[in-house]
Amino acid sequence: EAISNHPEMVLKVSDFSSVRINWDDKALNIQSICKELDLTPDAAVFLDDNLHERERIKSSMPEVTVPELPKDPRLYSTFLSSLSCFDNYSFTAEDRLRKDSYKQKKAEKESMSATDSIQSIEEWLLTLEIEMIVEKLNDINIPRVVQLMNKTNQMNLSTRRLTKEELMKWSKKKNNFIWSFRVTDRFGDAGLVGIASISLKNSYVQVVDFILSCRVMGKKIEQSMLYFLINEAKKMKAKELLVKFKHTKKNQPCLDFWKASEMEQSKEDNFVFNLNKELNPPITVKII
Repeated sequence: EAISNHPEMVLKVSDFSSVRINWDDKALNIQSICKELDLTPDAAVFLDDNLHERERIKSSMPEVTVPELPKDPRLYSTFLSSLSCFDNYSFTAEDRLRKDSYKQKKAEKESMSATDSIQSIEEWLLTLEIEMIVEKLNDINIPRVVQLMNKTNQMNLSTRRLTKEELMKWSKKKNNFIWSFRVTDRFGDAGLVGIASISLKNSYVQVVDFILSCRVMGKKIEQSMLYFLINEAKKMKAKELLVKFKHTKKNQPCLDFWKASEMEQSKEDNFVFNLNKELNPPITVKII
């Protein structure tokens, strides 16, 4: 009621991606919001003028950033402006669509929830009319590609971090190739959400980067990216596609994907695909 009716309230309910207004435990509310938005707790910042509430979150959710607000509310504005956790070295078109993408994700989940009793996951994905648009690296998409490369943790094969200049230098080397992937469905445009790069080395192709935003994970986009890479490797007359997974604290979902794929695990955390074999494309995603 305060958000909707207070005469000095600047924000509207529609400005929020997720709302929890209740008397429930705030740690549980944060967990619920993170789950809804497909975020990890380390992406959360908890602001509360109550010391006891701040200590509750610190002790139960140490990954969450909990700033110590000044006692004088008049200092809040200056204090919040000084927090580095909201800094961004670039601001892309996808950032501007962030709130809409969360709403899109919520609509998809509600659609799935309404139909999962009568449809399989694949049948439901078919109703989304997903399209994946493949692009080469260019002047327009490179800011977002660099942003994804440096921010994505969960679906990230190597977690290498590069500046724009370093990436451009790498991409211009002979036998290095990189693509970006945009995704749309009937609920809207998710924007540029994926990156894949490979290096041709004699008789085999090695996947260097395989990155996908958590916002579209689990919708067969990963499988479609792999299908695309396999076809590109075949065009290069390579015999094998090689993947070397690098462990981090957060990229277990990426390892799970490779283990569930049709690639063979040659040794611990290494995967290989014989390019003489055929791989069927996911029927739920149209590659453009």
